[in-house]
Amino acid sequence: VIEFNLDGIIGHANENFLATLGYSLDEIKGKHHRMFCDPVYAQSPEYKTFWLALGRGEIQVGEYERFGKDGRQIWLQASYTVRYDNTGEPCQIVKYASDITQQKKLEQDLIAAKVRAEASDKIKTIFIQNMQHDIRTPLASIMVLLQTLKEHNMNAEIREPFTLLEQVCQQLIDLCRNFSK
Repeated sequence: VIEFNLDGIIGHANENFLATLGYSLDEIKGKHHRMFCDPVYAQSPEYKTFWLALGRGEIQVGEYERFGKDGRQIWLQASYTVRYDNTGEPCQIVKYASDITQQKKLEQDLIAAKVRAEASDKIKTIFIQNMQHDIRTPLASIMVLLQTLKEHNMNAEIREPFTLLEQVCQQLIDLCRNFSK
């Protein structure tokens, strides 16, 4: 839990928040929320709009990338809620957050593994297509040669090994065809 004024200035944070980001309360109190953000994001129109919406009393909920004191990336599942004063005007922002860094890392690892698997599958497919071509083309030529040789008047004793070799070549061609299915 961390509390801010409407401009994003830190007022208080509980021990869990401080431990998660590696700060003491004295190090963050009175500083702006942007200290936990990527500097590019903290200067973006999106970030400015985020705080303007909070100032209007609009709750913000989502997964947020933040950075601890040591610079390590921390992912928070958080809701920025608005507290109102006696007149009904927004007066304070309270953020309730859970550290989901491990879950995000697992997500990112799964995505990376999926990308690697898809790339590997594509490489395998290309390899198989090339090998099929490299194997079937010479086998088809051998088949034509064997058929041509068999058409000449050969006696059965000579014809039998050629027939056997032709069957083996046909089986290899069929195997190549089936391998890609």
